[in-house]
Order: sequence, then C-alpha cells, then structure tokens
Amino acid sequence: MTTDDVMACDELINIDVDTIAPHGFKQEKPQLSATLRRYYSLCKRRTFGTFVASKIASCHEAESPTTVWNCCGQTFKEPPSIHKHVARTHDTDIQKLTKSTFEILLSPNEKEAASQRQSTEKEPVDIFSWIPDTSHITGDQLHNGPGEVLLLYCYCLLADPPLICAWQKALCEKLQLTGKVRVATEGINGTVGGTKVATDLYIKAMCSHPIFKIMEKEDFKTSDGGAECFSNLRVGVYKEIVPMGVDPDALSYRLAGAHLEPEEFHKEVEALLSKGDSCNDTILLDCRNFYESKIGQFSQCLAPNIRKFSYFPDYVDQNLDLFRDKKVLMYCTGGIRCERGSAYLRSKDVCKDVYQLKGGIHKYMEQFPEGFYRGKLFVFDERYAISSNSDIISECRYCGSPWDQYQLCSTHFCCQLVLSCSACRQGGHTACCPTCQTKGQGEEPSATPTQREECPGGQTYPSTYPLTGYYGAGPQQQGNPTIPGQCAPAPPKAPITNNDHSAYCHQQPLQPTAAPTVAPSAYGATQGSHPPSLPYGTPTTLPTSATPPNPQHAPSFQQPAPYAQPGAYYGQQQYPTSQTQHHPQQPNLVLAPPTSPGAPLYPIVSYPSVPGSSQYGTLRSSQAPTGPAAVPNLMGAPLHQYAPGNDTSHPASTAAVPPGYSMAPPGQPATVNGQGNADPVLQHYDQSHQAPMTHDHYRGGVKHNTGGADRDMPPLGIPSTSVNSSPGHQQGGDSSSTTTGSASPVPNSYDSLEGGSYPEFSNPPSADMPNQPVYQQRPVSRTDSSPSHGGYNQTGYQHLPQPFPNMSQLSAALGGLSGVPELEVEALRPVNLLQERNLLPHQPLDAPEPNLSADLKKANCSPDTFRCTLTNIPQTQALLNKARLPLGLLLHPFRDLAQLPVITSNTIVRCRSCRTYINPFVSFLDQRRWKCNLCYRVNDVPDEFMYNPVTRSYGEPHKRPEVQNSTVEFIASSDYMLRPPQPAVYLFVLDVSHNAVEGGYLNVFCHTLLENLDKMPGDTRTRVGFITFNSTIHFYNLHESLSQPQMLVVSDIDDIFIPTHDSLLVNLKESRVLVRVLLTSLHSMFSQTRETHSALGPALQAAYKLTSPTGGRVSVFQTQLPTLGPGLLQSREDPNQRSSTKGVQHLGPATDFYKKLALDCSGQQIGVDLFLLSSQYSDLASLACMSKFSAGSIFYYPSLHHVHNPAQLDKFQKDLERYLTRKIGFEAVMRIRCTKGLSIHTFHGNFFVRSTDLLSLANINPDSGFAVQMSIEESLADTSLACFQSALLYTSSKGKRRIRVHTLCLPVVSQLSDVYAGADVQAITCLLANMAIDRSISSSLSDARDALVNAVVDSLSAYKNTVSNIQQSGLIAPAALCLFPLYVLALLKQKALRMGTSTKLDERVFAMCEFKSQPLQQIMHAVHPDLYRLDTMSDQGALHLNDCIVPQPHLLHLTAEKLTREGAFLMDCGSVFYLWIGKCCNDVFIRDVLGCPNHASIPPSMTQIPELETPLSERLRALLAWLQDSRPFSSTLHVVKDDATAKTSFFQHLVEDRSESALSYYEFLLHIQQQMSK
Repeated sequence: MTTDDVMACDELINIDVDTIAPHGFKQEKPQLSATLRRYYSLCKRRTFGTFVASKIASCHEAESPTTVWNCCGQTFKEPPSIHKHVARTHDTDIQKLTKSTFEILLSPNEKEAASQRQSTEKEPVDIFSWIPDTSHITGDQLHNGPGEVLLLYCYCLLADPPLICAWQKALCEKLQLTGKVRVATEGINGTVGGTKVATDLYIKAMCSHPIFKIMEKEDFKTSDGGAECFSNLRVGVYKEIVPMGVDPDALSYRLAGAHLEPEEFHKEVEALLSKGDSCNDTILLDCRNFYESKIGQFSQCLAPNIRKFSYFPDYVDQNLDLFRDKKVLMYCTGGIRCERGSAYLRSKDVCKDVYQLKGGIHKYMEQFPEGFYRGKLFVFDERYAISSNSDIISECRYCGSPWDQYQLCSTHFCCQLVLSCSACRQGGHTACCPTCQTKGQGEEPSATPTQREECPGGQTYPSTYPLTGYYGAGPQQQGNPTIPGQCAPAPPKAPITNNDHSAYCHQQPLQPTAAPTVAPSAYGATQGSHPPSLPYGTPTTLPTSATPPNPQHAPSFQQPAPYAQPGAYYGQQQYPTSQTQHHPQQPNLVLAPPTSPGAPLYPIVSYPSVPGSSQYGTLRSSQAPTGPAAVPNLMGAPLHQYAPGNDTSHPASTAAVPPGYSMAPPGQPATVNGQGNADPVLQHYDQSHQAPMTHDHYRGGVKHNTGGADRDMPPLGIPSTSVNSSPGHQQGGDSSSTTTGSASPVPNSYDSLEGGSYPEFSNPPSADMPNQPVYQQRPVSRTDSSPSHGGYNQTGYQHLPQPFPNMSQLSAALGGLSGVPELEVEALRPVNLLQERNLLPHQPLDAPEPNLSADLKKANCSPDTFRCTLTNIPQTQALLNKARLPLGLLLHPFRDLAQLPVITSNTIVRCRSCRTYINPFVSFLDQRRWKCNLCYRVNDVPDEFMYNPVTRSYGEPHKRPEVQNSTVEFIASSDYMLRPPQPAVYLFVLDVSHNAVEGGYLNVFCHTLLENLDKMPGDTRTRVGFITFNSTIHFYNLHESLSQPQMLVVSDIDDIFIPTHDSLLVNLKESRVLVRVLLTSLHSMFSQTRETHSALGPALQAAYKLTSPTGGRVSVFQTQLPTLGPGLLQSREDPNQRSSTKGVQHLGPATDFYKKLALDCSGQQIGVDLFLLSSQYSDLASLACMSKFSAGSIFYYPSLHHVHNPAQLDKFQKDLERYLTRKIGFEAVMRIRCTKGLSIHTFHGNFFVRSTDLLSLANINPDSGFAVQMSIEESLADTSLACFQSALLYTSSKGKRRIRVHTLCLPVVSQLSDVYAGADVQAITCLLANMAIDRSISSSLSDARDALVNAVVDSLSAYKNTVSNIQQSGLIAPAALCLFPLYVLALLKQKALRMGTSTKLDERVFAMCEFKSQPLQQIMHAVHPDLYRLDTMSDQGALHLNDCIVPQPHLLHLTAEKLTREGAFLMDCGSVFYLWIGKCCNDVFIRDVLGCPNHASIPPSMTQIPELETPLSERLRALLAWLQDSRPFSSTLHVVKDDATAKTSFFQHLVEDRSESALSYYEFLLHIQQQMSK
C-alpha cells in the first residue's frame, strides 16, 4: 500500500465500530475487566480499519485521485458508505478477527502493565501535591461560616484506588470536611459537608486532579448544610462506588442509558403525564429505596419496594415483563444509581429505550423547583431530607396525618427510620414496631448505643404492587396509577411487608363505617392472626358479624389499615375498627357547652380599625369571658366518634352549631369570600399551628389528651386560624396569642404583613384578654370523614340543599349573551366610524365585564391584574381565525394590592395532575372530592382543607378563602427552597465619569439613598454594596471593624477580579455608619474628575461575581456609551436618518455581551436594573439586554441636568425614591396555566423563559407587566368556562417564601358575534403593540406598521362579512371595537413605531422597552393620552375623598378642534402632564391656579403648580394628585403657553390631527375603507 493508504488505514483505526454496528459484536463482547476492555476496544478498531483498508481498489491511483473501495461486487467512493457496509455485512468476520488480534496483544500488554506497576512502586506519588494551598485561608473560615453539602461521583478507571483514598482522606481532613467517600477501580462517589470556603477548595482540588479533571463544577450537586450534617469522615476503598451487588468488571457503567438534561427529562415527564392513564409505553422508574420515594417522588412514577439498592437487580429480574418493549425514564438522588441501574436494565435487552436523569433529582430541583417532583428529597446524612416545594406526600405511621420528617427509631441499636408526627411523638409513639416500642419503654435513658442495627421486627409497609392495570387504576383508586398484576414481589432478602407508602395506591386516611369490618393492622393484632398465604401485616376482611377486638386489650401502638378494599372509593368506604385504651389514672378535662358561662373563646377575624383600637386592628371574640371557668391548655373541641357496630345513620339535620365549634356573631364581618358582608383590607389565615384532640364517644364532653400514650382513637383535630401579626407583634406590642382562643391583629398594609413572622408556637395571651385559653391545634387525618358517617351533623357539617356547586351548575349559572340582550345589543351595535365622530366616552374606558353570573363576576380576578383580549373565548381555533382578533393575556401579577388574602396552611391544595391551585372556579363533587377547572381531574380534598378558618366550621371546603378569592397568597415554609431564604441584597454600580458628575445625578442619588436607607425592603440580613467605575473599577470595603470606608481600585479591566469577598457586600445593619459616611462623601470624591471613559462591561462582570453566591438586585447607573473593556460599544446612530421614512436601523443589540451576562445573572438569581441618564446616544438597544433577560427594569432620563433641566432631575429623585422603597421579590418563577385545549406560545416582558410555560424572574417588582399570546389547540365544546391561572413563587425581602395566585374565568362561546361582543379593545391594542415591537426588531419597522394596519382591516372586514347585515356604505365596526382604529392610529404615531418624525434612536428603543414591560394602564396612557378641559370644571360627578373634592371633567378627543384660546386644558400622558393655557384664557383662572396675573406673565418653563388657597387651585391639585395616585412613578408637569415653542411636544400627542408624516384620524379611516374594498 502507498503512504496515502496507510494514512487512510490510520484514520479507520480510530473509528468506533459501536457507533456503526446496529447489532454487531457489541452485545457479544466478552465480560472483561476494566483494564482488558480497553485493549479489546483497541483491537476492534484495528481490525475494522485493517479490514476496510484491505478493500481499497488496487488501481485507484491511476484512475482517480481519490480512494475507492471494492467489496462484495460493489464500489464505494465515500468512507461512510464502506464503513456501513462492512459493519452491517461483515460483522461476524470482524468479530473473529478481533478475538484473534486480542489474544495476540493480550500477553505483551499484560507485561507492560506489570512493568508499569513496578515502576509505580519504585516512584511513589506525592499525594500532597494534589492538595490545594490553604495558607491564605484561616482556620475560622474552614470551621465557621455558611456551609453546604456536596454530592459528587465520577466513573473513571482508577489504577491505584488506595492512593486516591489516601489523598481524599488527607484532603478532607485538611479542609475540615466530614462525610463519606467511596473509592473503587471504577471511580469515586462521595458526599461531604463543610463551610462554603472549604467546599469550593474541594471542588477546585478535584477538578485540577489529573484523573478527575474531566469533572466540571456542574457535576457537583450542592445543598444547604455543613460539616454538622455528618458525624465523622469516612473514606474507604470498596468493590463498587455504589453498592449494587454486581461486579463492576461483569457489568460496566459504560452500558448506562442515555443521559437526559433536566430540561429534556422535564419534557418527557410532561409528555407522560399529559397522556394520563392512556400511557402504556413509558415507565417513569424511581430506582431509590422505598423510604426515599415514600417522602418524595415524581408523579405517576414506579417506585419499587426495595430497602437497599442491592435489591434492585433482583427486582428487575422478577419484573422483566413489566419493562418489555417500554421506554424507561430512570431517576435517583444524584444520578449515580441510575448509571449502574440503567446499565443492568439495558443488559437484560427487554426495554425499547432506557434514559436517565443527568444530575439526578438534585439538578432537576435546581431548575424546576415547582416541577413534577413533589415532596422532599431524601439525603443520606443528618438532615434526612431537603425540598423545594411544600407538598407532603407521606403520612405519620400512627395517626395518618401529613408528615414527612424522618427520625430514627427511639430504641437503641435500631437503625430504622420512622415517620411520627410531633403529636404522636409527644404521646410516646417513637418506635418502628411493637417490639421496639416495648424495648424502648424498658430501656434506661442513659444507655448509649455504640452501633445501631436493623430492627429484627422491622417496619411494615404496604405492598406497592396491587393487582390492577398499570396506569389504569380502578375507580376505587381514582386517579392513582397502579402496577400490573404480573409484577412479582421483591426478593426474599427484601421481604414485602406493609409500609405506609405506595407509589401507585394513594393512601388516604381511612374512615369508619359499620360493615364490613377490617381487621386491625399488624400492630393491633398478633402475627398469627393472618393467613399464612398473606404477608405479615396484610389486612383481611372479617365477616360482618365478627366481633371486634376488645379495645381495652389492644396495644397502645396502633395504625390504621393500609388501604380500603376495592370499590370503597365511590360509595360506601371501609374503615378500621376503633381501638382504644383507657387509663383511669389520666384525668379527663370536661368543657362546659359553648353557651354556658366559662365556655372557651373561639377567634373570629378582626379588621382595622375602630376608634380606640391599635394600628393593627381591634381584637374581638365571639364571646366575652364571664367567669373564671375558662379552661387553660385546651387541646381541642368535641367531635363525636361512634363505636363499631353502632348506628351510623345521619342524625336529623340541624343548623345549630355543634359543641366545640364557634360561629361568628351575626354582626361580625368574619369573611373575605364573595358571600361576606364586608371586605377586609387584608386577611391572613393560618393553619400551621395545630394539636391533636380526642373525643369520648360515651359522653358529649371533651376528653383532652395531655400528651401521654392514652388515645381514644387516632388523634383528630381542626386547624387553628391566626391573623398574621406585624413585627411589633413579636416584640410584645398590641397582640394576642396566635391560637384558636383569640385573633391576632391585622396589619394595615401588605408591607407590614410581609415583614411579619409566623411563629410555630403561640405567644402569650394579650393583656386585653387575660382569660383567653392558650393552646394549639394540628389537624390530623380524620378517620370519620365519610359523608355517610353518623357524626357529620355533630361535627359542624350543614346539610344545605346545594352546598357543592359542580361544573354543570357553574355552567348553568352563566348567562349567555342571549340572556343579557342589552349587553349583546350594545357590544354588537354597528357603528359607522365615518359618520359618528364623538365615540370617546366621557370617562376613561373601563375593562368590559365578562358575561358571567353575578357570583362568578364577584369571584373573578380584577382586570387590573389579569385581563384577556377576548372576554368571550372562542370555542375553536377556526372560530378565532374567523374573528381575526388576537387571543392573549395581559398580567400585572405583583402589583400593589389594598386587599390580599394571605394564607398559612400546612397543605396548599393543588391538582395532582396539572398542579393548578384550588380556586373559586373548581367544582366540588362532594365534601371529599373536587374537580379541577383546568384539566378536569377529580382530586381528593385533604382533611385539613375541610376546616374553614373564616367561619370556624368543619365540612365546608367550598367556603374556604382559597375558594372564595381569585387572588390569594400562600406562605410556604423556608424548606420550600433548595437553599436558605435569600437575604435582600442590593448592589449599586455607579458611573462616576465626568459626564455623570457634571449632570448632577450622583449627588441626587446619594442624598435620596441616604434618606431612604431605612425604608428599603429587607430585614436584619439585608446586605448592600457599591461599585463605581470610569476607566477603572472601584470597590468599597465597608467592613464594620473599619473606621472609614476603603476604596479598592482594580485597573485591569480586561480580566476583572474581586479584591476581597468578605467586606464588599456588607450587612446594612452592622455597617450602616460606614454606608452613610460613603454616601456623604461619594460625590465630593469624584467632583473634580476629568475622566471621560466608561468601563461599564467590566463593572457588570465584577457585580456578577460579587453577587453570584447570594443573588440579589444590581442597580446600574450609566451616563454615556461604554468605551472601554468587554462590552464596549460604538455609536451607530446617524442623526440625519432620524426622520427617515424608509426604515429605522439598529433597533437590535450590537453585541451579545450584555445578553449573555444577563442570562448568567438570571441563572444566579440576580436582577439587573438600568438607569440611563444621558443626553447623547448610548446604544440603549444593546444596554437594555442586561435588564430584559434578567427580569430587570429600565429607566431613561435623556436630558437630566441639575441646572438645565431641574424638572427631570426632580422626576429622577422621585422615581428613585419609589424604586428604592417599593416591594421586591427575589428568586421568583411564574407559571401560567390554562384550561385544557388552550396553549401559550409567546411571552412578552422582561424575563428568561425557563421552560414552555415557566418564566424565571430573578427579581419581581410591583410595576412590571407581562403579555402572553395564546392559541386554541383543541375544541372547547365540552366546557362553558375557560380559566387561566398565574402562580408567582418568590422570596420576600423578609426571607419568606410566598406564592401569589391569580385565577381568571371567562365564558366559552360558539358564535362569532359573541366573540366580537366580548372584545377588549384596550387589551387587544396592548397585545398588538407588543407583537409589533417584536416584528420591528425581527423584521423591520415598516413591516410592523403594516401589520398593525392589517389587523384593523382584517378584523373589520371579518365583522362586515360574517356578522354585520348592514348594506349601507361606510366603515362599520361593532361598538366593542369602535375605538380600535383610533388606538392603532395612536400606536402608529407613538415614538416606538412612528416614522417620518425626528426621533432619537435611544428614545425610540426606550419607548419599545416600556411597551414590553409595563402594565396595561401605563401603556394606554402613553398610546392615547387623556385630555380634559379645566377652566369649565364643575362639581357635577365629582369625587369626595378625604374631605377633598376631586372634579371629574369629561374626556376630549385628541384634536386641536377641541382646544380654544379661551380655555385651559390638561393632557395626561402617563409619565408627563401638559397644562396648556390658551392666549385668551381667563385671567382669574390664571391667577387662582398659577399665581400669575395674566397669560404674558406665565414663566416659559413652569413645572409646578403653586399651592394657593383658592378653590380652583385646590381642585386642580386634587385632580392631579388623584391621577398621580393611580400610577407608581412620578409624572412631571409642564405648563405650556399657547405661543410657546414648547407646545410642539404637546401637539404631537393630538393623534387625531394630521402631521407632516402621518394621516389624520379621518384620513386613516378612509385608508382602512380603501384597503377593505380591495
């Protein structure tokens, strides 16, 4: 062969045959050690290459300059073709040759390996060279400070595991890490804990090691914790790095299934869940142990009942048919078990595909905290579990109440984990089995175990394999999938016993009925009581006449039977018999009836405020104590329990309040639902403080449990309700205990509520109520909640005629358009736009009301928060297409609210399928089931939800505040996050170049921040920092130990670094003095600067590095074009093209630097807000990306100067004050859900789209708006209602995790006329504006303008051709859309979209940014300002607010025809007010309002209205203040004289008039008519 042939052979040798051969010798590869496999692969490549090279045509050099192969009578000219041919046709030949070659190479390779081992022994490796230098780290940094736990593994070939083991041990000891590390020839697996400094050094050491340098930082999973999470450090050499019991040499991890990133895995699970029970080709497999999946798992997963991972192979072997021809999605904690587990499953060659979640649940929860994984994540250290959501999917093994906090069995030498709630643990139930319970009672407390062993008795667990169809649960298991009947039990070494967990048979607390009777559980009877054929603890059904066991002889250790028999869900249910044990020596506390003197006091909600009350509200109760007989330490209220065999029929229906339940007095406004008589300013419901209660079924009194082991029955309870307290409440202010004995004060504002704390225990009673009983309640799973149970009327259930509205009743409650003819007539009234000119209403246009019943309207979400472009949703996409109107939503999810029900509850009720939060538009099938209004799944009502904190009654879930309010906020505990609650972190990045100092913004900033330093949202953990920049970057050391701030200057802007990490972001409380000193002197420090350059990019890089560990808000103040370092920009604007009619260039960014930086910030929960204060071009199109993609805000002040433009400087000062003090949410995500059949396809706003319907919002503020485009994928013919729900999960500035939920309900219509009747013209305009902005950037401005015109033409043409029957000439529109052409014309003349008018590029881009990020009200003010005449104002229709008269002048059309020289007019443009004074305006008006004698004396640049004590002045100022109150930021005022040159800006807003480059309104209508006639 020639030299070219040899080179071709060398290339062929490197080909991996496994990527070509579909079923070659890859599956028949001999089982070899890890070392020999490498040589075997080499042999394969060489054999394949040699074989292919032998087929090269011998004469190809003479015929062609390229290589040609001949084989099997065919000629191949391309290498891929010959490769595939050989792999498919000659795989048997190659396999034989491979084996021969392998035998030849084997001997010398083994000798070489032996010689290498000898040389290694002669030259020992210095492991300390792999240990990082810690000389710059103090021992305190390694021992104290914030900590974390690392989870890591790496599969790689280790030639000397003992050496790696010694290095790991030395490394961990050096860094003071604790934990466990397993080392084997196949790699390393470990979990270690220590300080953040230590773990960072550990990661650095691992990634720099020559063997483990293949690892990246993303391979280390982190979570909250530290060295205290482990008792010691254990490092050792093992056969496997994860104990599966299969020799790694026989089963390599290289056979593992394909890795799916969390995003890909999320989509796969989403697709699986969307198919529901019909999915039979995919299995979601949890390969963890049962006690891990018990407390957290993916929805519809298969969770094997195995106690150790070493049982997993046996489980697979016995259930191969289950996996046959299925696609398997596997997951585990960190991913390592899936590596071996998927390899084993693939080796069985039964699955269609095997995939595994890369990074495990750890990485999934980081990206999808509100994803499909519900519950807690079990971890193998002292924490036992971590979580990112508040769902509790497991139960206390004793009482059945929701509980997921593991603790070790209390018996020494037993290592079983027990789920026992606080109440049961207080009652002595702390063991895993009766044997341990007995041992524990006889052990001495001082006996300290040296080692725990597995309990010989063992816990009992229900089988996870009920004999029903996979994903095809029967009606008795509604909505809960099961595993097929052919599934075999786990192997003998993992005996199937009864646990409290089943992944496919959802366990509900069982409820008693008369017959048939279920035998007591394994712990209520002896083992011999079960048939030999049943596993230990399996329940058996006794005959109806069977006598239940004697309660007095039953052991105190009890638990209900695991699950009901088939058919128990719909209809009569089965329940365990009551087993009680009486202890006569235990005193019984009997409470007097509520109507007698001394009865306990039950709280009702209190509202602010009456004379004499505190600032937080007045405390009231339903009864006043009349004597000293009030019982302290009350544990509960009576609830009757009937003994087995008693008559359980319903007692006579009664409206009387049963004993133990208190109703609010008739005159007390104790509700916030739609049925209430009064709406509170703020409501807080708390159900987190609960305690068990028991009931004596022999007497009507209460038997109070004192914490001992005696229980009449599994503990029951009703949740308490507390109104949230203010911070003062925790400091001994005006307050009362947070119990059911009294109501806590209600704060006057949401901000004080946000600052409140929520104690787990009750506070002492207030002095106002000295006789209040102090107690807590925890609701536990009720065992008597069947509708057929005889005690329902005894427990507060009211048998109302129709207490539970279902979907059909909701639909019937809708009044169709035909039922409201006046709405139909008015909305569809044809309007000839060319003839009717005065179409503008007298007052600002309100949002159209959806055509719902009065009750549904009252429950619906406010249009200021949630608004749809169509209040009548078309039934199909075809109907929507006919209407030619856009379907979308406009949201203002975090806006400031005067009324907000805030709910604290252990259970946040959500749909098990689509995860919708329960809301006013769900339907209750009965007291125990509710139907989701989005996906229509039937869900169970949790026991805790049966209690209504408003009415203090049980059994009315449809009257809960969550079901009565479409906007609610839930408070979740701090373990709802993957990391501790983020503190409020504020970093200010300030331009201190010459331009910045000259304009005067820096001085205003420092003074404003000084004044509002104490008003910024936050708590004692709030941190602040400052970075200034010009041509260099300046950091400020503000450590509390310093006497004055220290400036640290970094001049290397090309490779920016942080000079110190400890004292640049400081605690505001601790370093407040230094912060004030810095702000006082900052302006003077740079007052003489002549530096004109701006290194904005490096400053942002420094800000990112500084805030990455915590997240937070970065506020950037920039005054010019960035000119140095990364991110520098060049001027792209040509002033001569500002008035061009051909097109506008450079609307997009010039570089992706700022976008990439924003995405990095978003990933670290950092939001970037930009303040651009420049009169020169600064390329806002590029700079704005830093805020667009990090959920930040953009502010623009184009002519700010402290001398030349004091009005704008004043606006900047007021805006900054609002910005610094407004509410803020950190590390937020928002998901929008909609009725099945609807879909979301485009979002508008400032955010990062994390998944198809999840927005990542590093920061959320109350001034941001969002828009959503939607489509109809499936027909909505089966429903009369369409619902939309947004859920915003965020961390408040006080460190509380909160979920704000808004739900909107709209009718579904099938007629095109109804679609037009429900059109919301303002919402349509705003959505089209967002779409036009995107179009102008992606295509061109002219295309966007044409699309807007076409939207008007298409909609009016569709109306004319399909709905309107009028034959007259003209331009006809329905009344609902009569303003549509006007609004579109106004859009075309707005700065963002206008052409032919001189518009600076930055101003145009800023206007576009405002459209994309502002709520509807602000957008409409900018599009179509409001014009009022002031000199003729009267009191007719005026508002009387706080002793002020606010006039309500009529709106005028935006045309010069409405202006007169004798008048005075006010134009409200949203961000600016124009007060236009005519030349001949009455001197009295000018004198009384402006303080000037006549028109000529009005100053040319007047920007304020003087406060004069005249009626006209007072009323005008009242009107301006009333208008200002409706917007978050300050509006500037310009007084414009009729003869002033400044009136140009005023006249530009008269959109109905003709301008040089745009049509008048009448001309625009003629143009529309002309386009329609084409």
